[in-house]
Amino acid sequence: MNILALDDEKLALEGVVSSIKAALPNAVIHSFNDPEEALKDAKTFCPHIAFLDIETRGLSGLEVAEKLKKENKRINIIFVTGFEHYMKKAFDMHASGYVTKPVTEEQIKNELQNLRYDIQESPKIFMRTFGTFEVFINDKAVSFAYSKSKELLALLVDARGAFCSMGSLLYYLWDENDAINRKSYFRNLVADIRKTFRAQHCQDILIASRGSLCIDQRKIRCDYWDYLAQKDYALHSFTGEYMSQYSWAENTLGSLSYIK
Repeated sequence: MNILALDDEKLALEGVVSSIKAALPNAVIHSFNDPEEALKDAKTFCPHIAFLDIETRGLSGLEVAEKLKKENKRINIIFVTGFEHYMKKAFDMHASGYVTKPVTEEQIKNELQNLRYDIQESPKIFMRTFGTFEVFINDKAVSFAYSKSKELLALLVDARGAFCSMGSLLYYLWDENDAINRKSYFRNLVADIRKTFRAQHCQDILIASRGSLCIDQRKIRCDYWDYLAQKDYALHSFTGEYMSQYSWAENTLGSLSYIK
C-alpha cells in the first residue's frame, strides 16, 4: 500500500508518519513538506491514501486534494489539521476522513477502517520478450500512441535495469544520421509511456537521471529476466525467438542460446 503524507511543519509530519507506521507497518510511506513536490512525485508511485495537512504554505491541502483526485478519482483523502472548523470543507470534497492534531495511531486505525474506497492492488505488469515483444497489464495487451514507445520499452527491458543514455537509445531507435534530430520526439515517447501506464493506474516504471533512462525492475515481471534467473516457466517459454520484430535484439538472442 502506498501512502502520501504532507505537512509543511517538520515535527508535525514526523508525528503523522510515526502514527501511520504504527498502524500500518507494511505500508510504503512517501512524506513531503512541499505540496508541489508531493504532487510531482505522486505521479510516479500512485498513492492509495493521502494524509494532507489542510494549512500548507503555497498550495493548501484542499488544493492538493483536488489535483490528486484529478489523477485518481479513487484515492482516499484524509485531512489532518489542528482546526475543526475545516471539517465542512473536507466533507464537501467527499474526503475519506478527517483527523485532528496531534495525530495518534488510534485515529489512523479508525480512519483506515472507514475508507471511502477499497484499496486495490497495483495492476500486474508483464513484459513478454520471447517471440515478439509485448506489454501486458493484468493479462491485457497494451497499446501506445507511438509505435516507437513500445520499442523504447523493449530496449530498456533488454538492458535489465541498467541506465541507458539518451544518445544510445536514439541510435537504436533511429539510424545514426537521423538520431540527433529526434530528441524532441524521444521526449514524446517517454511521456507516452508514462501516460499510458498512469491511465491503467500503474506506478511509473521509468527512472530518469542526468540524460539517462532505465526501467524499474521491481515493478515488472519479464520472461527474459526470469529465464536468466532459471525459473521453470521461462526456461520452457524460450523457443529460440527473442523480440523478433527488432533487429538489434539479435545480439541478446545469440547469448540466450548458450544459457540452457
